[in-house]
Amino acid sequence: MLQRPGGYRWFALAGVALCCALFAPAAQAGWLPPVDISESGDGAARPQVVLDSGGNATAVWDRWNGTDTVVESAYRPAGEGWEAPVDLSEPELEGEIVPGAHDAQAPQIAVDGNGNVTVVWERYAGSKTLIQSVDRPAGGSWTAPVDIGEMNQGFAPEPWIAVDLDGNAMAVWKQGEVIQSAFRPAGDEWEAVLPISPGESFVPQTAMNAAGDATAVWMHFDGSNYVVESAFRPANGGWGAPTLVSQPGESAGNPHIALDADGDTLVAWRGEDEGKEFVRTSYRPAGGSWEPPTNASAEGEQVQEVRAAVDPEGNAIVAWAGNTGKAGGYNIARAAYRPVAAGWDAPVELSADGGNSFPADVVFDDSGNAAIIWQRWDGVTNLAQAAYRPAGGEWEPAVDLSEEGRQAMDSVVVLDAPGEATAAGGNATAIWVSENDDACGGDMEKGGCRVDVVQAAGYSPDGLPVVELEAPLTATVGEPVAISTPTEGLFSPLIDFGDGDSVADTKAIHNYTEPGEYMVSAAGAEVLGYRSSTQQAITILPSGSDPGPDPDPGPEPKSGTSPLSPTGPGDAILAPGPSAQCVGAQETLRAARKRLKLVAAKLGHAEGSRQIRHLSAAKRKQLAAVRQAQRQIADAC
Repeated sequence: MLQRPGGYRWFALAGVALCCALFAPAAQAGWLPPVDISESGDGAARPQVVLDSGGNATAVWDRWNGTDTVVESAYRPAGEGWEAPVDLSEPELEGEIVPGAHDAQAPQIAVDGNGNVTVVWERYAGSKTLIQSVDRPAGGSWTAPVDIGEMNQGFAPEPWIAVDLDGNAMAVWKQGEVIQSAFRPAGDEWEAVLPISPGESFVPQTAMNAAGDATAVWMHFDGSNYVVESAFRPANGGWGAPTLVSQPGESAGNPHIALDADGDTLVAWRGEDEGKEFVRTSYRPAGGSWEPPTNASAEGEQVQEVRAAVDPEGNAIVAWAGNTGKAGGYNIARAAYRPVAAGWDAPVELSADGGNSFPADVVFDDSGNAAIIWQRWDGVTNLAQAAYRPAGGEWEPAVDLSEEGRQAMDSVVVLDAPGEATAAGGNATAIWVSENDDACGGDMEKGGCRVDVVQAAGYSPDGLPVVELEAPLTATVGEPVAISTPTEGLFSPLIDFGDGDSVADTKAIHNYTEPGEYMVSAAGAEVLGYRSSTQQAITILPSGSDPGPDPDPGPEPKSGTSPLSPTGPGDAILAPGPSAQCVGAQETLRAARKRLKLVAAKLGHAEGSRQIRHLSAAKRKQLAAVRQAQRQIADAC
């Protein structure tokens, strides 16, 4: 399925700009702080998210709104904050076939190579269960829900959705104990529902390659064991007969499917044979047959929550919760990597011992970067944790994504999908449901007081943008002032002149009309919508004054000359008979500039927040000393 710094540097989330110090160390790659993307309330669950190749993210989830369970969605344009959530499933929406439908839940989402998004979910209407779908074309609005499947109420249908590069879509779900499917050509309507499995089949998944071929997998009871089966549908063709993927005679369940760019397919599942458990995997080359299963986990492990992903080149990752079964042992989030056309590397442990961890999602992007997210019990609550693996590198240390003391559940993570744009390359977006029981006064059994909210966090391989600012420290009224930021690659750049005017650009020329001190700022964002800025004070002198050389940098005044001559900067002239007060003010300015230059140099190489805070305060103090010396020169010389 295609889809899914230092100094006083503050940052703003969800597009709300705060500020940072003028000088800051280089931004570091890593996970960024979480933001709320849903309204707070009771009963949010099952979030899903996709990130297209342009960096635009779309999330969906189901939530109790006080009257009904509805499917909601939030959108984050590249470089901006998350927009307010919208309801996709209300019964009042035009186009619904069965009036009175309610309780929409379990949404699944996919995005194609052009950024078009498709969502499916299950919904209850009287004695019936519906499978519904909506679409949002790239840059457009959500369509009204359409019913693509209908059945009598029974077990949850567990819908799943996949799309190809062009937007052709395949949905699968469980009706009774038979796996059903529906196909929708790009830009067209959903076609008739077709069964694709025998009875007693469960947990379906499907994936589509770039050419439009579809593969579905599921767990089936064959009369003796649960086994993993699969069916294949070529583009513009029909479903073939189911084939066995797992080994005859072994128990196999809960398969997960992934494809590479050529259509080679990987399926991973939990297998058990003669009391021994393994993470089992099988490949099917495009146009070929399923290869005999192999083990990705070590012998003697108990395994749960198997997840799989494949990058466009065919490199693969499987993740699972592994436990040795010894007394006092914990489930550890483990992962194994398989280079293309090779065997599985030895598994690595991603989560710390001392608490159970259960992988929830693993993904690649088009460049081979990977991310895994899991839930881990820290002794008080379940945290959402994640690890990132740059292409060709090793796993970075695990990071807590959710807030301390708040229960995190239903976490998923996504990197960008294939497409023409590359803005999202290397960036990841994770979302989860965060529970807060503080309103219950510590009584978790008390009803009606728990607060749920869907939260999101991003991973940036470049870190938050460290915005720099280039502006003079002094100027005069009516003088054109050049202000710019040399920081490259900013989304939504903004220069604010501090006098009520601003410009959405990385450089500008501005004329101040009144003397005074103004706070100039430059701001911007990176693709995930996190914003940062920097600011600097500029002193505007009355018309006719000459601010002299910029305090930092700038030539120091020579003895017997005035830095405030009526000629241009650098054209200092001899001052006839300077007074003692004038000479003293010049010496004070010279010394203040030297101290300012020294502090600025130290700040540029500072490490650690404590040292940066100290030097930032010293720099501000020296800037004030320079301005005071300039005022003394203006009075005495």
